[in-house]
Amino acid sequence: VLTPILEKLSNKYNTINFYSVDVDEEYDLASQLNIRSIPTLFFCKNNSEPITKIGVLSEKSITDIIENQLLK
Repeated sequence: VLTPILEKLSNKYNTINFYSVDVDEEYDLASQLNIRSIPTLFFCKNNSEPITKIGVLSEKSITDIIENQLLK
C-alpha cells in the first residue's frame, strides 16, 4: 500500500532519500531499530532525533511531515 505513495513522493522530493528495508531479510537491523510493527516509517533530518510513525499513512500525512518538519 505504501510503496506507490513513497515512489511518487521520492520523485517529487528528489533531494530526500527514501529507503525500504525488508525486515524478514534484515532481522538484525529491524531489531536494532526496535521495529515491532510493519510498516514503520522513520523521518530523519540531519542529526536530529527521527520522527517515527507506525502504520499506513496517507500521502497527505507523509507530505505534511516532509513539508512541515523535514524541509523547514
